[in-house]
Formats: sequence, structure tokens, C-alpha cells
Amino acid sequence: MSTKLLTALVLTFLAIVFGFPAAEYAVHGTNASFWPASVRHPDAWFVAMKDSFGLASLRAYYNLPLGQTEAFGMLGFWVFASIFALPMLAWLAFASALAEDEPGDAKNNRFSVAVLAILFLALAGSSLFLAGRNSALALVTFDQEVTLRFSTANEIPVTVTYQPGQAAVVVSASTNTIRLRLWSKDFGYAIADINADWFTAHAYRHIRWRQPSRPRMSCQTERFDCVHV
Repeated sequence: MSTKLLTALVLTFLAIVFGFPAAEYAVHGTNASFWPASVRHPDAWFVAMKDSFGLASLRAYYNLPLGQTEAFGMLGFWVFASIFALPMLAWLAFASALAEDEPGDAKNNRFSVAVLAILFLALAGSSLFLAGRNSALALVTFDQEVTLRFSTANEIPVTVTYQPGQAAVVVSASTNTIRLRLWSKDFGYAIADINADWFTAHAYRHIRWRQPSRPRMSCQTERFDCVHV
């Protein structure tokens, strides 16, 4: 078995087994406890893969580019392309080697492996960057019914009403502004920037709190308890 064929098979196997849950971390952040309720934990991915002998995973990858998964929604096509970019390049390298007059040329093999390694490191680095950037800061609940206006990545306004006790996700906080995040499979993530004074007066308790590397939230009332847990 040639090196290029083995590389393509290994990358395809790794993409199928680990690609979907790894993409969940990249899109929704490293702390799964802050993920939207519709997004299943990666443990459920491996359980479903085991129980269905891989058929559930293949079905998920079929729905992914169609935008029909709860975890990625409209982002599915780009997630699918990111997961299988390296395996596709590996298969292209293998196909090109078969077409050459000297398919075992060592120099070309080393060059192909080097290119794939660089692409893998770039993809892994970008995934880690996205995972860190997308990580949530806290979950909070409001003390009364509030209506907030969010904006999607395409600047489309989305109006959402939170009921008393309903959880909202905080992604960043400063002295003047609290940024909330909302997920929908129809439009991805949307954000809303809220006045910090109003927020601390209405967000009466946190559910979970992740201590930021640079503490920036100013606890201005007793109703929003910022004790780190």
C-alpha cells in the first residue's frame, strides 16, 4: 500500500470519527455546558456511532452540507468542507500519483506530505482559535419578561422575548456593555449588546460562570452575583 493511499485512508477515517464533534467545539466553544440546548454533547456522537454501527454518523454527514443538523444549521456546508478538506486533498494527491509516470517518486511524496502537514496545522490552529473566541462567559436568567434585539452575522435583526427564569448566554462583559449570544439553526449565532446597568438590574442570578483571563465585569448590584464558580 502506497504512502499516499494510507494517508488518505487515515485522514478520512479520522475526519469521519472525530470531525463532527471537533467542529462542535470550534463553532460553539470549548465549554459544552454553555452550548445551545439543541446541540448534543460529543459523547452522544460516539454513543450513536457505536449503537448504529456508524450509520448515524454517515446520516449526520449527509445532512450536514444540506444545513439540516441542529448543531450547525446553515453553517453546515462550510463545516462539512472544513472537516473533509484534508482528506480530499490527500485523495487528490493519491490520484495524481497514480497518473504520474513515476508514481513512487520520493521527492513528490515528501512534498505532498509536507503540504498536507502544513494544511493540517493551519486547520487545527484556526479551529482552536475559533473555539476560544466562541466560548461563552456565563449563563444568566432574567427576573421579568424582557424583549431584546439581536443581530445576525449578516446584520439581520432578530427580536427575542425571554421569560422570567429563562437562560441567556453572556459572551463578553465590560463596564458599559454586556454582549449576549443567541443560536438558531436558521441563521447561526446572533448577538445583542446590552447596557451593563440595565443588565445587572434585571439578570438576577447566574447559572454557570467561567472566569475570564482578564476579569472585566463590574458587579454593580447584589442581584447579579458574580462570584466565580
